[in-house]
Amino acid sequence: MTPKKKRAYQIKVMRDIADLALIPPTFITKPLPKYDYDKLDYGMTIGIARTRKGRLWAAWVAGEDGPKAFMVAATSDDDGETWSKPRLVIDSQTLGLPIPRSVIVGNLWTDPLGRLWFFFDQTMNHFDGRAGLWFAICDNPDDDEPQWSEPRRLWHGVCLNKPIVTSKGEWLLPAYLLEKEHTSGIGPFKNLSRVGRVSRHQFSGFVGSGCNMTTPCVREVSQS
Repeated sequence: MTPKKKRAYQIKVMRDIADLALIPPTFITKPLPKYDYDKLDYGMTIGIARTRKGRLWAAWVAGEDGPKAFMVAATSDDDGETWSKPRLVIDSQTLGLPIPRSVIVGNLWTDPLGRLWFFFDQTMNHFDGRAGLWFAICDNPDDDEPQWSEPRRLWHGVCLNKPIVTSKGEWLLPAYLLEKEHTSGIGPFKNLSRVGRVSRHQFSGFVGSGCNMTTPCVREVSQS
């Protein structure tokens, strides 16, 4: 086998492994006792959102800031004085995978319709060169048993900050590839564009922002 053929085969295998991150994750809505606080030994903040009725939802990365990461969410009904046990877990670690599959980077957002959105990144290892921005929606975030939609993948990359709603009613959500050595993707995704993407029309799809998005946020400015 020539060096060129060897490299092509390596790239194919890496891409096949990375495609395991395209499998929709499962939302664990009854995470106890497996994911109770006495079973968690790491926490890195992800985000917090308030619902229309005042409930706070907070999410954080558990496991580690690395390939074994997964996400946990809890709620507070008294402005953060007390918090529930974990109410939601997104854990894509699965026995039998050739490498770990992590859920890391994300945010919570309450939209103008009162729905709660959970954005998160699912990727192989800590970053597979492509990553993947997923979301799920909860129509009843204030209920005793919130129900979540099936997770859906929006685009490559990650979302670090909340969307905005413009004066024209557009919903803007920025997504981008990780910075520094990861900006152009790695391995089988070496040539993946690092141009930022912005979703409009209630996130039905993405369009190119036309710039290298190194600051993962958007804001509306007046033209006057």
